[in-house]
Amino acid sequence: MKSRAVSVTSKLIDKKEVWKLITDIDHWSDWDFNIDM
Repeated sequence: MKSRAVSVTSKLIDKKEVWKLITDIDHWSDWDFNIDM
């Protein structure tokens, strides 16, 4: 389900922007998310 949501999000949003946010560690640090990889 999560992977499907990510695919939809990447399609809606510019992939470059998505990867920029994902690769920005500091950005994730600002949020209190539980990321399961």
